[in-house]
Amino acid sequence: MENKPNTPDNNSQQATFIQLPYEYVNGASNEDEINLAELWLTLIKKKWLLIGLPLCFVLLVLIYYSYKPKVYEAKMIFLPPTQAMVVPFNTGELAKISPAKIYERFSVGLLSRKNQSDFFDQFNLFEKTKVSDLNNQNKKKPDKKNVYNRFHDSISIGLFTAEEPKPLLKADKVKRRFKDNKKEKIQQITLSIKGKDPQFNSDLINGFGAYVERKIVLEQINDLTVKKDLAISILTQKIEQLRTKSNKKRLDKIKQLEEQNKIAENKIQDSIDTLRVKAKTSRLAEIKRLEEKDHLDRKIIKKQIKELKVIAKIKRLDSIEKLKEALKIANNLGIKDPSYLSLDYYKPQMKNGYQNSSGMEQASNLTSQSAALTEISKQPNALYLKGERTLSEEIKKLQNRLSDDPFISQLRSMQAKLRALQTNEKISALKNRISDDPYISELPGLAQKLSLLKRDRQLEAYKSRKNEDPFIKELIGLELELIKLNRLSYNPDNVGSAIVSQYAFPSKKTINKISKLKVVLISSVLGFFVAIFIALLSGVVSNKRQAE
Repeated sequence: MENKPNTPDNNSQQATFIQLPYEYVNGASNEDEINLAELWLTLIKKKWLLIGLPLCFVLLVLIYYSYKPKVYEAKMIFLPPTQAMVVPFNTGELAKISPAKIYERFSVGLLSRKNQSDFFDQFNLFEKTKVSDLNNQNKKKPDKKNVYNRFHDSISIGLFTAEEPKPLLKADKVKRRFKDNKKEKIQQITLSIKGKDPQFNSDLINGFGAYVERKIVLEQINDLTVKKDLAISILTQKIEQLRTKSNKKRLDKIKQLEEQNKIAENKIQDSIDTLRVKAKTSRLAEIKRLEEKDHLDRKIIKKQIKELKVIAKIKRLDSIEKLKEALKIANNLGIKDPSYLSLDYYKPQMKNGYQNSSGMEQASNLTSQSAALTEISKQPNALYLKGERTLSEEIKKLQNRLSDDPFISQLRSMQAKLRALQTNEKISALKNRISDDPYISELPGLAQKLSLLKRDRQLEAYKSRKNEDPFIKELIGLELELIKLNRLSYNPDNVGSAIVSQYAFPSKKTINKISKLKVVLISSVLGFFVAIFIALLSGVVSNKRQAE
C-alpha cells in the first residue's frame, strides 16, 4: 500500500489512518489473534473449573434452599356490619352510627399500634411466640421490643372497594389508602400475617381480629355511655337547680318565721333566766349560811374535844405523880405486894393456901386478894398499900399510854357530832341540786308559753318538708327524660363492628415465590461466569510471569 498525499478534501479520520505505519497496524492485528487463541487455550485448560464451580454453586444454593425456613401465611377476611348490628347504637337519640362509620373505625383499630401492643401484652405473645419465627436467627436471648416489632411488621392489611380491589398493604401504608378512598366505601378488609408455624399464625390472626372487633364495640359503647352520662349530668343539674331554688324559698320563709318567734322567745327566756338567777342566788345564800353555822359548831366542838384531851392528860400526869409518891411510901414501908387492913394476917394463909390448898381454894384466895386491891384503890391516901410491884406496873402503863381518848367519857359523843356536821345532808342536797326550776312557782306558766312558740305549726310544716318535688311544676318532664336515659343500656353481644367472612386456617402451602428450577438455573449461570472470570484472570497472571 502506497502513502497518499494529504489533501484538504480528505477527512480527518482518513488522514489519521494514512499516517499510521503499516508495520504497526499489521503487527497489532497479529497480536490480537494470538491473544484470543491463548484465551481459548486457557479456557480449555480450565475446563474442570468451568464445570465444577457452577456445580458447586448449584449444590450450595440447593443446600441453602433446603434448610431455608418455610414461611406460611394466614389470612382473615372481614365485611361491613349489617344495619341490624348497629341499631342498638342508635337508641336514645344520642348519636347516629352507620355501618360504614363503625366499619371504618374498625379498620383504623386494626392499624392502631396501641391495639397491637395491648394484644401483644394481654395475650403474653412474648412468651408464646417462637424465637425462630419472630426473633433473629442467631438464637440469642429474645428481646421483647424486637419480637413486638417483628409481630407488627408481619401483619398486613388489605382494603377492597366496590369499584376496584386493592392489593395487600403493610399496616404503616394503609392510612394513606384511607385518605385516597375517603369517598369510597370499603367493602372488604383482609388481615394477614406471615410466619413459620401455620397453626400459630392462624390462631394469632384470628385472636387479633376478634380482639380488635370486640374492642371497637366496647369503645363505641363507652363513647355512647359517656354521652349518656353527660346528658344525665345536664338533666340532673337542671333538676338540682330547680330543687335548690324551691328549697331556698322554703328556707327564707322558715327564717322569717324563726326570727318572729325568736323575738317572743327571747322575752320569755329573759324572764325565766331572771327567775332562775334569783332562785340560784337564794340557794347559794342558804348554802353559805348553813356552811358558816356548821363551821362555827365544828369549831366549838373541836375546842371542847381539845380541852377534854388536855384535862385527861393532866389527870393522867397527876395519877402518875400520886402513884410515884405512893411507890416511895410503899418502898419506905417495905410493902412489896398489895396490903389492906389485916392483909399481913392473911399472907401466911394465902401463902400456905397457894402451896397446900386445892385448885378451888387457890381461886378463892385470888378473889379475896383482888377485892382487897379494889378496896385499896378506893382509898386515896392508901395507894401505897398496893405494893411496889403493882404501883410500878401502873406507873409504867400510864407513862407508856399513847392516847387518852378511850378514857374520856364525853369524847365519842362529841366526835359523832363533829362527823355529823362535816356531812350535812341539807347542804349536800342544796349543792347537788341540778335545777332550781321545780322550786320556782312562776316558771310553769312561762315554760308553757315558750313551748307553744317552739311548736309553731306553720314553721314545723316548712321544716318537716323533706321533698320539694311536688311543689315544682317543671320537674315532671325533666324526670321522665332522665328515666329514659337511665334505662338506656348497650349489650356488647347484640352489636358488632364487622362481620368475619372467613377465619384464618393453617395453610399447607408456603409463600416462597422462587421455584427450585429457577434457583438452579440462576446459580449455574452465575457459577459459570465466575469460573470464566477466574480462568481468564489466572491465564493473564501466568503469561506475565512467562514474559518476565
